[in-house]
Amino acid sequence: MANPIIKMLILLVVFHNNLVVANRLHYETTYAFMSAQDLYDALEIEAPIAVGYMLGIVDGLKNDVTSKQCFKVPLDESADRIIRETFMSYWLENVDFKANAVEALKTAMSRRFPCEH
Repeated sequence: MANPIIKMLILLVVFHNNLVVANRLHYETTYAFMSAQDLYDALEIEAPIAVGYMLGIVDGLKNDVTSKQCFKVPLDESADRIIRETFMSYWLENVDFKANAVEALKTAMSRRFPCEH
């Protein structure tokens, strides 16, 4: 098994490269600086930057009743762990290497914690 520090450095390089490409090629507003697979890999080794990225996305998009993928956040002291497990489980069942982290998180959360309309 690779050294966790080396894995983290590799993920940061991938993250940076994705950001550079996104800045050059992306013409719409998005927060998807990581692919869903990159996020999964980073969460698998419990990288703090990935956890923060995931929680920031979830917090920013929760309770958006205008979205087809509206979701709520579980009110639980272990919500961080629950959100992480929700994404990890979703990804293992729905691997799509073209998916970005934001869309995968929205789908995972809306399936498990949909808004009540």
